Amino acid sequence: MTAAVLSGPSLPAQGAAAAEDAPVLSFIWFAVPYLIAIVYFFTMIDDGSHVLAPALPIAVVLAGALVTAIVARRPPQLNRDVAVLALAYCVVCLVAMAMRQTSDVFALRKLGLPLVGMAPAMFRYYVTPRQMLAFMIVLALVAFFYTTETPDVVSDGFFSTDSPDESILGVVFGALAVWLAASNRWALSAVAYAACLVFFKRNAIIAAPLVVALVVAVQLLRPRWPERTLRRIAVATVAGMAVLAFYLGDLFDLIANQFLRGYSAEFLSVGREPLYAAILGNFERSGLDEQLLGHGPGAVEHVVANLVFLHVDLQLAHDEYLSWLYDFGLVGLLLLMFFFARLARSGLPAAAVLIFVATTMVAENYFLVSFNCLAVFVLLSTHMVGRNPAADA
Repeated sequence: MTAAVLSGPSLPAQGAAAAEDAPVLSFIWFAVPYLIAIVYFFTMIDDGSHVLAPALPIAVVLAGALVTAIVARRPPQLNRDVAVLALAYCVVCLVAMAMRQTSDVFALRKLGLPLVGMAPAMFRYYVTPRQMLAFMIVLALVAFFYTTETPDVVSDGFFSTDSPDESILGVVFGALAVWLAASNRWALSAVAYAACLVFFKRNAIIAAPLVVALVVAVQLLRPRWPERTLRRIAVATVAGMAVLAFYLGDLFDLIANQFLRGYSAEFLSVGREPLYAAILGNFERSGLDEQLLGHGPGAVEHVVANLVFLHVDLQLAHDEYLSWLYDFGLVGLLLLMFFFARLARSGLPAAAVLIFVATTMVAENYFLVSFNCLAVFVLLSTHMVGRNPAADA
């Protein structure tokens, strides 16, 4: 069974040959348990086991992969770049934990939650337009009934909203809009972006149309090499956003002082600017070894948790690049960025999603919000196919 991106190459170059030797899983193997996990989390909010909810999609995907392997008599096709990133992240975390002797709840969730988010994306999937439309409708209903009208912070900072009309899944719809547009499914992309607007995730609302416009421009200006061009842009975006993270607080100060006088940098950044200043200030006062190799997984959450002007339960840095920098140092940040950028090799839609993720990570703890990470990472392994996948072979 071969998956194909409509109006594009059958599979990414590195996967085309392997597709003949290994089956590709149906997206249903992920979508159904993923939706059930979200409902379980928000209906069992007082249950101490609710933090294990994201493990459900992993268990079902693994079961599906096992069944597929038995029936097809060969293992499912892997997305090696996601697998390598997960391995690299695990190694960086474990080495940092061993060096700094950190093993508290902050360190363990910094290790575990991103791996939970990446794990199902190690397998390659296919999905039809009708299946994707059904998934988005159900996801929108789940987001409306279970993830809006929630308290400011739930689950000890694992999942948070700052508006009663906001859904933590808004970023997923932004990523879906980008992925579908890059797959030439414009009607579905419009539906996904409409949901993104309804659930009001500011970074996704801004980033999604910008990335879609970039994809269109690349396809018009570089029709012969759109995938290669977008892949290079994705790599540059990862690097550029990491540099911007160092100066994001200064940028908010500049806007407040020169362009929007009367508004403070803290107001414009929705409370993030003091966080960035505190993290960078602590980093600059650290020793050389800590600047190079980091303070250990979860250390940045300790810094944020001890800031007296924040809500007592708000323990996120709200910038993934600064979070990696403080916890893993310059060496760890560069290493993780290298493997993160490799995800652009998974095809044009995946490269577009990577640009979206790299952009939204500047003002979000993307990897620690497991439901967002879990859903968006799977898009990096998923390909839109026709009504009958066999017809695309």
